Amino acid sequence: MGKERRKRSAAPRGGPLPPRKTAEEPPPPGQTSIESIKHQLQMPNLEEKLCGLQAIGTYLESEEHVKLLVENGIVRIVFPLLVDENSQVRNTTAGTLRNFSTLNLDACEYLIEQDIMTPLITFFKKYAEDWIPQQVKGHLDEDGDTFLQSVYLLWNLCESSGTSVKYVNESHILPILIRCLNREVFGDEMVVAITHCLFVIIEDNPNAVLEIKELCEKPLNDLLSMNDKTPSDTLLKTLAVGITLNMRYPNILTAPQDIIENVMQILTNTMSVDIRSSCHKVSSILPLDSDDDEEDVEKSIVEVRKEIENLKSLIDAQQTAIEIITNICSPEEETMDIDETSDVDSDMDDEDISCNGTEAVYVTNKLSSDVTKLIVRFNFIEKVWEKTSNLADNVTQLLNESDLGKHLLHRYYLVQSRALLCTNNFIENLPIENLGGHQALYKVWIETGKLVFKTADNVDNVEVLESATAVMRAALDKLKSDVLQSSGAIDLFCDISVNDLSDILNGITRCDCAEIRVNLTRMLGNLVLILISKSSGNSGETEVVIADFLLDRLFKENECWTLAELLDTLMDVFAEDETDSLALRINLVGKLEEITPVIKNKVRQQRKTLGDHGAVVSTVTANLPRFIKYKRKRIELLNK
Repeated sequence: MGKERRKRSAAPRGGPLPPRKTAEEPPPPGQTSIESIKHQLQMPNLEEKLCGLQAIGTYLESEEHVKLLVENGIVRIVFPLLVDENSQVRNTTAGTLRNFSTLNLDACEYLIEQDIMTPLITFFKKYAEDWIPQQVKGHLDEDGDTFLQSVYLLWNLCESSGTSVKYVNESHILPILIRCLNREVFGDEMVVAITHCLFVIIEDNPNAVLEIKELCEKPLNDLLSMNDKTPSDTLLKTLAVGITLNMRYPNILTAPQDIIENVMQILTNTMSVDIRSSCHKVSSILPLDSDDDEEDVEKSIVEVRKEIENLKSLIDAQQTAIEIITNICSPEEETMDIDETSDVDSDMDDEDISCNGTEAVYVTNKLSSDVTKLIVRFNFIEKVWEKTSNLADNVTQLLNESDLGKHLLHRYYLVQSRALLCTNNFIENLPIENLGGHQALYKVWIETGKLVFKTADNVDNVEVLESATAVMRAALDKLKSDVLQSSGAIDLFCDISVNDLSDILNGITRCDCAEIRVNLTRMLGNLVLILISKSSGNSGETEVVIADFLLDRLFKENECWTLAELLDTLMDVFAEDETDSLALRINLVGKLEEITPVIKNKVRQQRKTLGDHGAVVSTVTANLPRFIKYKRKRIELLNK
């Protein structure tokens, strides 16, 4: 698994807490209701337009109704209303589109495909370039709220797709946003939304940086130097760190020492907040269904919403801090030339493959010593690991029983998954001694396994599970490399038994997520190599069970790329000559010969949909026939 930075194609997280649902039920699905909305949106009458927009809002509460809106092109009809002459129509439209963009990644992609960026950019240039809020304390005026909702919409779109970022670069609207970074004039909510948006837009975007670098100098310095008095302060300072590093010091070591000290201390302070305990506290004050006075219930909800908003700011701050730390501990990308024209049906080179003794020396530290020192000095490894913990079961249950709580829980999961990805980066890029040694890394593998298999039945946690299994895979890969080179960690695995593997094997069998299955199967391959090394080539029951399981999975994987990953794992395992007897025992060659035409057929069928997986598929299909020939000769020697 390569380095992990903050992903551009991430689920949208922008925007405030979702509005409370009204008691009114959505209109029944059907062509009549859709046609009515379409008619209202196209009427010149103000009330008709607003009724149509409000009806769309109710449709967004149902996945089935959202599908109707998309299939009938209703959302596309809404776009021009973002620049309507009437301020109330613009405001309602901006809120509706922002709510649509928070549904999922597909919703954002749909908006972009339908050209939402054109009216959105037009709005910023026509209505926001000279806008000044009428009031800061309390609520923004109508035009101010429209601007805010449009910023949230832009943030979500740019978080989800690089295409939106290209539109922003070409439109030159960033100066319009930067002028609103004055908290005294525009208020905290607006400044928070804009800094979030800027943080997303300028990452790996030199054109945007060049355009706004001088404009951002003073407002960023003001944010970095303010005191932490509120959760909003913490969030803004953390975002300012991210923007500063992206704009001026993509490599943190190029920054002056005083700036390095300041930004690292800000990240440390942000990471020191115990959001897990805060979630536990909030879960205990969530309002439950009762016969209490309606006014008292409403007052309680207002207070709880305030607590949640504060906690949300702290959670967002920690997610941002973890993303920054992840980028700091990520080495530069390595490029690799791939022959995309290779024909999987061409004759393979019949030369024998000698796989023994060709493994490259494992690079234990991929970061500079100065970056490593910063990570260790500020204790980021431990601080990030603390954020990978699950909430208590009863807390999760309480949060799931409330709309307010569900929103908070979703944000906690985002922090948890980002912390796991950052931990994955630490493991891949730092030497074992900086990770606490063999025992500490083995404990990470065990503890992450408990998290995975305790959480596996929760379908809302797919992103957490994928990140956690990546950590397990990276940890065992590092321990395997150490075992094969020095045997320093070999004693840690002396008690592994078949019973200990049941959760992993069952988890792979039940898992619908291809990425999680690949992580776990890769991890099992590493475990086989460790166990064989421990037994000096004499395969025991555990190794046989794992190898048999992986071979059996060959005939159950439907996706071409996951099958290729599984074959690649098997070839990695059995490339070692010490595995010859195990290969004979499980009939490796016979089963690989049986699967060869299957993968060739899958490649033909799925070639156009492989995307980023094309490289591993091409490599595996090219190497498989030669590997089979090599291993067959090795096994024949055993029978003589």
